[in-house]
Amino acid sequence: MKTSALMGAISFESISACILIAALSIVIYAVVVGGMKGKKLVQAPIFLSIFISLGSLMLRLVMFPRLENDELSWHRQGTVAAKVILGQQQLKEGVFGIGKAGYSWLVGAMYSVVGEIPFVMLFLNTCLFILLVPLLMAIAENLTASLDLDPNVQARALRFSGFFIAAVPTIVFWTPRLLRETLTMFLIAVAIYSLLKLIETKHFGFLVSLGLSISVLITIRAQIGIGLAAAVALAMAVSSILKIRGALTRTLVLVPLIVIFGLLAWNGATSIRDIDLKQTAAANRELASADSAFSGAESLGQANSIVDVLLFNFPRVLLGPFPNEVNPSGVMLLATFSNFFWLLALYFGLKKLPGLLSSNVGSEAKKLRSIVVLLVFFAVLIFMTSFSAGNYGLVIRMRLMSFVPIIPLAGLGFALRYSNKKTAIPRSIKNERSIKLEHALR
Repeated sequence: MKTSALMGAISFESISACILIAALSIVIYAVVVGGMKGKKLVQAPIFLSIFISLGSLMLRLVMFPRLENDELSWHRQGTVAAKVILGQQQLKEGVFGIGKAGYSWLVGAMYSVVGEIPFVMLFLNTCLFILLVPLLMAIAENLTASLDLDPNVQARALRFSGFFIAAVPTIVFWTPRLLRETLTMFLIAVAIYSLLKLIETKHFGFLVSLGLSISVLITIRAQIGIGLAAAVALAMAVSSILKIRGALTRTLVLVPLIVIFGLLAWNGATSIRDIDLKQTAAANRELASADSAFSGAESLGQANSIVDVLLFNFPRVLLGPFPNEVNPSGVMLLATFSNFFWLLALYFGLKKLPGLLSSNVGSEAKKLRSIVVLLVFFAVLIFMTSFSAGNYGLVIRMRLMSFVPIIPLAGLGFALRYSNKKTAIPRSIKNERSIKLEHALR
């Protein structure tokens, strides 16, 4: 039985809920933008995101008026959760799955208040998408300010981050749907923003928001949440290691540390959900039957270890689809089109980093904390996506998470690439360090 996404959308309960969601979104917007120096720079990107997201919502309701596939599953689980909350039904074991029940309970909590109205969840996702603009611009501001760059360079990085997140087609496409993707992106952005502000201000409130965002993530995407919890600790440790001047010493300390944190995060993730080679290979093999499958994915049935699966999936998650994998299916064409924006973000986000990292070690290492946080979060998200993605239909949805840390880095790279070399040099750096950084930014 099909369910309309507009069911109950014009009821009093739905309109009241949407007004309350919009009001709370305005409060969050005011809090984030209120702490920024570049407040005026947010206006144009935020208006663009409102225009695009509301247009996307209306377009979706016209072209796809009914809930489809995964949306329908979440709607049904939310209905069950609502009945449990209202005492109308007993919860049966295993109904919501492992490591993702939080989203079912969120939908259920909403339904228990306003009724079974999917449109309210679509409107919530739309508001969360709009809030990504100020959050990522605030992250970009923290990033550029930590490097003490010229104000014009900082402004360019902020504008790029805001406009880019507002216009990425895959993000816009998946936002007006009853899915976890937009909420996951929002929570990742809140976690990164809170961590950077905590480092900067040591304010207890940011520690609370960091803990809450990761805790909620663990309930809706357990492995991602646990991975990011480890990423917080790893980012802080790496930042401290970069204070060591000797390159060899830094490497000898850093590599074992990354391995240890990786093993701890893996053990944490597998403790929530049993993961073994046979299960992983079977899941990837099943996903490989889709039109958007990875080329050669059927070979994963003979994988000898989890590492084999990761090594096969990783380059495809990071750079794919490759030319030999493209076919005329709708999902593959969408993946190919969206890959242009993904590769653009990767190019600008990673191109300037070697020069910045090599020129800010030792006593200057504190300037790299924001970069390290974003890089570690990005690496963890790509790793987790590589583990579970078996076709490009899933990749373009799960890549949305990785857009959050890479876009501010892309804003920095874009600003440095198209700035006058003299204005791009940090204002507080003098003499030989200035010459070294100028060379790195070329």
